[in-house]
Amino acid sequence: MVFKQYWGDYKSREVYLFRITNASGAYVELINLGATIVSIYVPNKYGRLMNTVLGFPTLDGYIKDNCYLGRTIGRFANRISQGRFFLDDWMWNLETNDGKHNNHSGSDGFHDKVMDFREEEDGVVFFYTSPHLEGGFPGTVDFQVKYSWSHKNELLIEYGAVSDRSTYVNFTNHSYFNLEFGSPKILAHRLVVESELMIENTSEHIPSRIISINGRNELNGKKVGHSVLYKEMRHIGLNNYYILKRKGNDKPSLIRLEAPRSGIELNICTSYPGVQVYTGDYLKTAVRGNEGMKYGPFEGLCLECHNYPDFPNQPNFPKAVLFPNMQMKEFIKYKFGVLEE
Repeated sequence: MVFKQYWGDYKSREVYLFRITNASGAYVELINLGATIVSIYVPNKYGRLMNTVLGFPTLDGYIKDNCYLGRTIGRFANRISQGRFFLDDWMWNLETNDGKHNNHSGSDGFHDKVMDFREEEDGVVFFYTSPHLEGGFPGTVDFQVKYSWSHKNELLIEYGAVSDRSTYVNFTNHSYFNLEFGSPKILAHRLVVESELMIENTSEHIPSRIISINGRNELNGKKVGHSVLYKEMRHIGLNNYYILKRKGNDKPSLIRLEAPRSGIELNICTSYPGVQVYTGDYLKTAVRGNEGMKYGPFEGLCLECHNYPDFPNQPNFPKAVLFPNMQMKEFIKYKFGVLEE
């Protein structure tokens, strides 16, 4: 069941809050600004509903937010080095919003677009047409993302896109998960990522090479806090892209996040080749609505499933080119449950 309510205006467009509730009473809330996940309420081990993602109670919080809480990221998630890439015998120049580089498509990204929508019985579909050269990217892209919420507490995110000329796209969701929402940090969460390879980064988070992590994968069920180091006068966590071991689309255990205190577990499967694990080191400027409160570092964990970062500029990475009139389809599925005692 989908319930819709008016939430306010942004850039002369109406913004709506959608609540999708399943038979058990668990629910997901979304807004059409950035096709954003606002909340995901699921039962904990005591049977009480708990929110599992960071969000804001008012539209004002999302207007002020610069940490992408719950947003759809497009046209290109993660970084593009030097803010440019070569395609079809042309150099395409992008906004450099992260030092010398482009990150999450800059200020013109999908995270800041008020999208059209269609309500369905078990979810909502958001639509947006990105014009040629928006953000510097070639091609007019017709984009859609569908959120479906099942009676098994599974949130399925399905991305689709068509372009009128060759271009690069790389979509993801940027939710910050905290499965123990009353806790200020996610350091006691346990994380499993089924991976044997990761991308090593430069100090500016630009890919340098693919390396093996066999036998020394820190993401094998240990507490997230074990991966946090104190370096250069601050705590530094994870901000790495892990290449997933493929098991097929019906296997939900590629990525698993567990919160022992609440008893909530999250299993993620995806059609994408990998996941960016980001422990929210820089989460410190997102204002919670009109309350004047802020989320701080390590209060949420991002698990951003998408194509390889900076793949347009990395000769050894797979190139996900969206050719003219080709239909791009990808998915991410979040399956929530309760840990077995």
